Amino acid sequence: MPITWFRDGLNRIRPAQLCACSIGEFEHILKDAWSRRWRVVTLLLHSFELVRRRLPEQPQKVMRLHDHRLFELCRMLATNNDKFVSATFGELDRKTIVGDVAPGCLRSPLGRTIRRYCEQVAGRLW
Repeated sequence: MPITWFRDGLNRIRPAQLCACSIGEFEHILKDAWSRRWRVVTLLLHSFELVRRRLPEQPQKVMRLHDHRLFELCRMLATNNDKFVSATFGELDRKTIVGDVAPGCLRSPLGRTIRRYCEQVAGRLW
């Protein structure tokens, strides 16, 4: 199952991944995929994305920006449970998704891309 991707406001390809998207971009691409009747959107999250990388002798710290994104993503999915069903790969019924092709390309507006850049700068300091 390939990860979902989209083109950001600068026309660059972005993966639907916790460390690569702002919550605004997640919300936009999920709602766009829903309106296009996509059956599957694959979001990626690595556990190490929630940890700020430090020297081995220093204690690990939570990456607050990514923690915040995950919280907001979960909240958005919960408040839109009439549109979205969250599942792990193990919970998917392969028979219903085989051959499901999502036509077209998802796009995120420039404003959401700019916000991601601002979030990422703030996240380095936060």
